[in-house]
Amino acid sequence: MKRHDESEEERLDHLIQIGQENQRWLEGMSKWCSHFEMKRTSFGMYAETTGLPIASFRVGCPKISGGESEGMHLSWSCSRFLVEHCVNCSYHTPNGDTTFGESQIQKFQEQKDKQGEENRRHAEEIERLKTKFREQTTKIRAETDAKSRQILSYLETVLDSGVAAQDEPLERLAESAEIASDLFPTPAVELVVDLSGMDDFAEQFLPIASELAKHVDSMSDRFVQMATLNIEQHRQVERSSEILLKSSGDDSCPLSGKAIKNLLNSQNHHFLAVYHDHADYSWSTKVMIRCLDERPARFVELAIAALDVDNDTRRRNVCGAIQSIQAQRPEIAIELLNALVGALQRQERDGQDRPSSIITQILESAFRHRPESVDSVLCECMESQRPAVCEDIVQVYRGLFLSDDQEASGPDKHSIAAKTIALKRIISWVQDSTLDLSIRVEVLEALEIACNNFASEAYKHFDLLLGYFAMICDETNPPDPLKPIALPDEPPENAQQRALKNYSAAQDWHFFKSRLRSAIGELCEEMPGESFDSISGCLAQVFPVVSNSFKAACFHFLGQIGKDFLLRSKTLPYLMKGLMDYSSGTVRAAAIESVVAAFSYSNSKPPSNLVDVITVHLKDSLQVVHQAALQAVRRNSSWFNDQQAIEVAQILPGHLRAYANKPHQVAEICETMLSLIAGRSWLEPFAVRQLETVIPIGERLYDAKVVEQIVRRFRPDGSMSNRVAKFVSIFLACYGRDRYSQDRRRAQGFEWLNELGEGDVVACKSDLLQAAQELAQRDPWDSIHFAAVFANAGLHDSEARVLATAFENIADEPRNEGLRGLIENLLHVANGNKHLAVDDCDAAAEEFSRMKVVR
Repeated sequence: MKRHDESEEERLDHLIQIGQENQRWLEGMSKWCSHFEMKRTSFGMYAETTGLPIASFRVGCPKISGGESEGMHLSWSCSRFLVEHCVNCSYHTPNGDTTFGESQIQKFQEQKDKQGEENRRHAEEIERLKTKFREQTTKIRAETDAKSRQILSYLETVLDSGVAAQDEPLERLAESAEIASDLFPTPAVELVVDLSGMDDFAEQFLPIASELAKHVDSMSDRFVQMATLNIEQHRQVERSSEILLKSSGDDSCPLSGKAIKNLLNSQNHHFLAVYHDHADYSWSTKVMIRCLDERPARFVELAIAALDVDNDTRRRNVCGAIQSIQAQRPEIAIELLNALVGALQRQERDGQDRPSSIITQILESAFRHRPESVDSVLCECMESQRPAVCEDIVQVYRGLFLSDDQEASGPDKHSIAAKTIALKRIISWVQDSTLDLSIRVEVLEALEIACNNFASEAYKHFDLLLGYFAMICDETNPPDPLKPIALPDEPPENAQQRALKNYSAAQDWHFFKSRLRSAIGELCEEMPGESFDSISGCLAQVFPVVSNSFKAACFHFLGQIGKDFLLRSKTLPYLMKGLMDYSSGTVRAAAIESVVAAFSYSNSKPPSNLVDVITVHLKDSLQVVHQAALQAVRRNSSWFNDQQAIEVAQILPGHLRAYANKPHQVAEICETMLSLIAGRSWLEPFAVRQLETVIPIGERLYDAKVVEQIVRRFRPDGSMSNRVAKFVSIFLACYGRDRYSQDRRRAQGFEWLNELGEGDVVACKSDLLQAAQELAQRDPWDSIHFAAVFANAGLHDSEARVLATAFENIADEPRNEGLRGLIENLLHVANGNKHLAVDDCDAAAEEFSRMKVVR
């Protein structure tokens, strides 16, 4: 079960909680007032299955105009409606016990009174600062110069009018603090410090304080005190951290536990945080590093407590802060290793940026720093955790082999050691039958990456992997999973659930064997010389020591080895032996695919006798064999000389008849035939005769693929173009255009038809006209392209017939007015050109005069 599946269960629990809360509000508000209305506006599966009001509701009252609100959370919409419309309402008519509504109104009133008290204290504090500042400035104004007096005036203006309406004075203050901090008198600096510690002014005055902190050394203690208090109160933590470091310098400034927790929680590490002003969080990170260096045990203890929370957002931000510290102090992740693994084990809600994604990155970096310790903890966790956590742990090992170590000096010894330990662990998990099969599939993906990017070390385990694959390749059924403990009240599993689990397990087992084979194939491709002896030794064994399925896999590995030019000659005798192995169709098919793989990136061709054997296998009665041979011909038609091409062409009609009822097979055989005629124009008549027996195939996708190959293989000026045009026109007439996306294949078909010579169009005129008439009845707009084909060939009579049919089939609606006018004008042009063709200029002029302006 992945994180997404777990989050769906968590989401269901959350929705049930919303439904239960909505039920409480429905009962309470129905008794509050007889006029109060709540109307359900949505219905869904969760509401039907749980019987709870998990839906959207519109709340309102007929006694008032407007005021309606709609939402899924009745606690929000109803409470807002209560305090806005029901307090002192003259229409209020109780419908039972009104205690619920009265308690909500009382709760709101208490909150309102509390907020009013806070606003009053805040206003008194502002007034106190104003009075103090005016008293101080009155004493020093006469002693200061004009520029300093201007600074004082800016501050007075901000205090009198508030921050929101005074952007210009604040900009001037910030500029002055940056370039001329000596102009700020002591009372001005003190006021800036005081305002920087208040919620309403902190955001605007902290940048000014930051500039002053660099130059006004005499008040460094005040700046440190203000910055520390801001951090403790979680107010502009990043900017306050900057002031703290600038003011304290190298001096120690111990912070309280609350301040350190706020530092850990202040950074926003959501994936969209890069768009924020302080997305790098360099200052707060430096403060945390200083705290870590001064008292490491205390900082680690606070970080562990910060990780031990249920809120995903807070846990994600703490993990992001730890990751920032880890970049400079890698040992922090080792100290927090158990806490990080514990945080990884928590349930997470669905989201685009989960804490687990950051934790896996931290553990990956920690693994490089201390591989033995991290590997031991993760291995122990792997044995007892649910599948979602196990997948995250596998992601840590997978990331080790995806990282970019390709520096100028190559990967360092620590990276190599970490990868070596990780590789051993991955291989042990591959063979661990106690692990969930879906997890072992994920482990094999990591192994496949390791075999590709760390082949030199992975090859040391080549024989072990090959032997394990030989043991399981004939196993058709997955290993039996561990049976869960049956609880007394747990209902028995029904037959459908059991069948679904068995089907899922069978799929996972197939993926497992396929990925293991792919991983071994990666090693064979990366280390062909070393792996050849092992593979050839397996093929030298006598059946039944080596099963046919394992022998087929060995031929697949030989194909990967054969990509190496120096070793290809060694693989050819074994490939020929596989091609002639009539004891197993699977082996012969695998040998054909291996020949294709070995020569896939080569400019040379296989030996002629190998190609002859592939041709012979086209007649094989086993489907797996002749399908592999057809694919080899389709992808590598240049391997076949003229005589071999003739033999293949004589076999293909039999396949067309055998697979007449299977459209996808017919399309592949047609593509095989079309690839065979490349460079062999003398085969074109034969190919066209065979295509005439199957086109149209009857399914849009396959007809489109075949027509695409036809317009690519046959030139419009070729000898068979008049017969090929019939295939293209049938496809264009049978299937309409996609009105929501560009249809590249239809465009290619019309372009090909427009490039036909006049004689070819005349020769296939009846087929083209029939297709054009059919299309004009269904899609008048698209039929214009057919009319253009006739116009280019000078067949204006056929052009006019197509356009007339199109005009007749346009619905007489206002939205089609422009199309009707366009086709009507084209019809007049076609008729005029028809008259000009017989030198009837008067009739042509009359037709042209009927044309209208189309808007």
